[in-house]
Amino acid sequence: MASAAEDCAHSFGYSVVLYNTHDDIEREQAYIKTATERWIDGMLFVSAEDRMTSLNRLKELGIPSVAMDRIPEGYEGPSVTLDNTKAGRIAARHLIDLGHRRLAHISGPKRLRLARERALGFEQTIAEYGLPDAVTSEGEGTWACQSGYTAARQLLSCRPIPTAIFAANDRSAIGAMLALHEAGLRVPHDISIVGLDDFEVAAFQIPPLTTVRQSFADMATQAVQLLLAILADNEPAQTTIIIEPTLIVRQSTAPPPRV
Repeated sequence: MASAAEDCAHSFGYSVVLYNTHDDIEREQAYIKTATERWIDGMLFVSAEDRMTSLNRLKELGIPSVAMDRIPEGYEGPSVTLDNTKAGRIAARHLIDLGHRRLAHISGPKRLRLARERALGFEQTIAEYGLPDAVTSEGEGTWACQSGYTAARQLLSCRPIPTAIFAANDRSAIGAMLALHEAGLRVPHDISIVGLDDFEVAAFQIPPLTTVRQSFADMATQAVQLLLAILADNEPAQTTIIIEPTLIVRQSTAPPPRV
């Protein structure tokens, strides 16, 4: 996302200074303070958590900003994000249409609204089909492969075990695939897996990962263009941009086993 933002900004004669918060609120506050002292024209940000008090400094200094991907609670400014609830719905509908009835979800960090929205869309769709509640992995997940691996091992202790798993991102899905392999289960013959992101290595897994695509490049490019329009005093026709998720079907999903 940062690379795409830099490419787009460079094409308009702007340079990008990157600060990586590593989801640390204190670091986020310090970086915003530092950035505003460097006479920046505008700011693109991905909030570390749902709350983001340091935005007040940008408002006080009159520095325009655009939120990307994660939108803080109560934020009403310009933003570009994925329709995360719809992404969860797409994953659930795909698995249900294949015939799965025992579904599970490996969540992202539940402190983040987008992770809760993905889970909500998944669970709402299951309820609409009149199916039993989905099993959700316990504990506070992260976006890492290790988190998906650990969550999948927890899900395998359920009886009966799920026949399909929706992971909140591709890295978690890849970690889950390893846990299933170590347990002697085959993907998708025994358990189907759906991820979310469609980052590069998803298509090169064994088997290639079915996923719900969100285009980080498109998200970043639209965010830069929105910010540049604001800087040029061109009132954008739309300041809240929702990216549509797309299902990418590969070989990690199939109908459930008969036995």
